[in-house]
Amino acid sequence: VASIRVNKTKQKLQNGEIVTVISGLQSSDIIDFLGPMGFDAAWIEMEHGSVDWDSLGDMTRACDLWEMASITRVNSNDPGLITRTLDRGSMGIVVPHVNSHEAAEQAAQSTKY
Repeated sequence: VASIRVNKTKQKLQNGEIVTVISGLQSSDIIDFLGPMGFDAAWIEMEHGSVDWDSLGDMTRACDLWEMASITRVNSNDPGLITRTLDRGSMGIVVPHVNSHEAAEQAAQSTKY
């Protein structure tokens, strides 16, 4: 039985430690190139970037190989979109334009299976 991935970035934040995050990534090849440098996480941009669903899966797998957390910003507070992003392997979700308690609750509930 496979074990659940440990989110080392989340652990470091909970311990008050500094984390390093790389952004501006468009492919898994860049993650593989930067992986040996020891970054804690990769910010994957799906709101303003050109990352598609196939690339997202490749990028999250590359992050897993280098023990980086994959943090993906989706383009809307849509439960199906958030769930699909998690299904593609993202360890963290950033939901833009959350301006109310209700919207925050919806985003949080969307991350639960």
